[in-house]
Amino acid sequence: MRLSWSKSDSMPNMKRTLLLGCCLLAAFLPVARAQEIIVTNIAFVRQQLDPETLVPTNNTQLYQVEGTVTTWVNLTTASHGLFYIQDETAGIAVFHSGAANVVPPAGARVRVKAPLIHFNGLIELGPVASNGAHEVTTLSTGNPVPEPRPMTIDELSALPAAELDLVEGSLITLTNITLLDLATPTFRSGSTEKVTDASGLPFDLRIDARTDLVSQAKPTGAFAVVGVLGQFDTSNPWTAGYQIIPSRFADLYTPSKAPTVRHTNTLSQLVRSGDVPVNTFSENAVQPGEHLEIAVDLSDPEGRPYRVIFPALDGLAPGSGWTITPPSEPLTGTHRAVFTFQPSAAQAGQLFRPTVVAWNDTATNVTAWRVYVPTAEEQRVVLMELLANPAADAASALFNPLRRDPASENPTQHDEFIELVNFNATPVDLLGWRLWDGTALRHIFYNATPVGASNAFVIYGGPLNGLPPNLDVPFEPASESSAGLALNNNGDVIALYNAQTNLVFRVSYPASLVGETGSITRYPDLNGSFALNSEVSTNAVSPGRQADGRPFSEAPPQPVQEIRVTVSIVPAGGLQLGWNSRAGVTYSVWTTPDLGTPFTQAQSGINAANGQATYLDPTAAAAPRRFYRISSP
Repeated sequence: MRLSWSKSDSMPNMKRTLLLGCCLLAAFLPVARAQEIIVTNIAFVRQQLDPETLVPTNNTQLYQVEGTVTTWVNLTTASHGLFYIQDETAGIAVFHSGAANVVPPAGARVRVKAPLIHFNGLIELGPVASNGAHEVTTLSTGNPVPEPRPMTIDELSALPAAELDLVEGSLITLTNITLLDLATPTFRSGSTEKVTDASGLPFDLRIDARTDLVSQAKPTGAFAVVGVLGQFDTSNPWTAGYQIIPSRFADLYTPSKAPTVRHTNTLSQLVRSGDVPVNTFSENAVQPGEHLEIAVDLSDPEGRPYRVIFPALDGLAPGSGWTITPPSEPLTGTHRAVFTFQPSAAQAGQLFRPTVVAWNDTATNVTAWRVYVPTAEEQRVVLMELLANPAADAASALFNPLRRDPASENPTQHDEFIELVNFNATPVDLLGWRLWDGTALRHIFYNATPVGASNAFVIYGGPLNGLPPNLDVPFEPASESSAGLALNNNGDVIALYNAQTNLVFRVSYPASLVGETGSITRYPDLNGSFALNSEVSTNAVSPGRQADGRPFSEAPPQPVQEIRVTVSIVPAGGLQLGWNSRAGVTYSVWTTPDLGTPFTQAQSGINAANGQATYLDPTAAAAPRRFYRISSP
């Protein structure tokens, strides 16, 4: 044991005290007092912000509040929980880290004990599920949801940021608003729409990907909306980016609603891992041989009869297309239509637009999806590595991964990177291609950007001018956001589009892969799954190169096979080893009576066509102990 001491008036005889031993010394150590918890209301919590930046300055003080849940779904990734609560004084977001998609229902009365945090300016209570000092407890359910505060866009725009921040987190309603963009007839997943009212001023309406607003017909005239006032501002000071966030389609009020169209995409037989196998995106990239199913549930929000058609699609492979059960007209209740799609190599480079047109006596919902089959060249442009959490600590393995000299003074933003690799035998020009995350456009390739055959290209967080990385492959800073790449540590989605705005690939990484010891890398080759770079090589990061540091022009390493051995006793005192074998590989078994002596070969040339190899040692019982080693060959 190593003890550190500092002399004080309460311990005048340091030498004598040290001679008494560890047990007695414990009596002199100061006793840590439990942190005082401030039990208060939400308005008080919201006032504990820096007056200039409007974000918390103390992320350890625990607050305890009670409020009623005002949102209807989880508003974050499935690894966590995000919901909003409101009491008589104010409202606030609750980000329950590690809650694994579990949130209290709307109308639940909950008690929350947690520190105050923020995410891009949004003030949150931040309980951690694994922290025993934090708490999210449902006290009752079925309570009335608080009445929303009527506001106008003019009023929201005129409020100073400090006052607007006190409204943030509460339910509000905007009335007599219209959408500025009706060119796209339905709400897109994870989009931000602009609305306006009589003032003519714009305001953001956020369509969260987890809500049932996705794919619903946009109101073509004036409507009202109820939602929480949120914020998404990526830069300091966090005084802009306010938005209204409805959490269900029922909170849009219009004289006439079209039939609802809710869908789920299922991708299977994937050539390359990384995409979300089950998702609600409005566009998908599907390689030849992969399978896509879009299951669409049709209904009418008012229970009225409705009709539906599926415009014909040209060029579909045999077996692809729409089915509906039952195929009756007009429809009542809920019905499911399914679009199946499995492209062939001949369809590479084609874009398909499966569409549903559903209408009742008052309105029409036209919902369309984009399904793109990448060209043979695009199929071999691959995201191989990314770093979402570069370190500011020089002692960390994730500090200065781009080898700048000097290192960036803003490393947690500037040192994020994404590595794209061209596995074609010829260069690929990325001119006009675009890179998005789950929230916004992050980079546009404005200039001719040829990526050499079997070579990499790195997009990094910044800065936009100066302080370039020290890499031996081409690179560019993220061009479209003051926050750089803004890769989330709690998981994110990265999507690459070609110059024709078609989705080439999408990669989703979970929070569980964002480690402190390495970047996220695809291993061992372009079709491998993702792992920490530090788990598959001795390198923490490898921007522009394979995980082990070799250039991509060299063949990838063969991963070491994991051998799982079973041991069984056979008659007459024998012992049999069994293990999983790889086709075309031969194995040898070596033995020794003691680990201090060399192994000797007992048998060689062992193989098995069925994937299970065996070795029988008939004399095992005659030895007091015996050690075995399996090698290839």
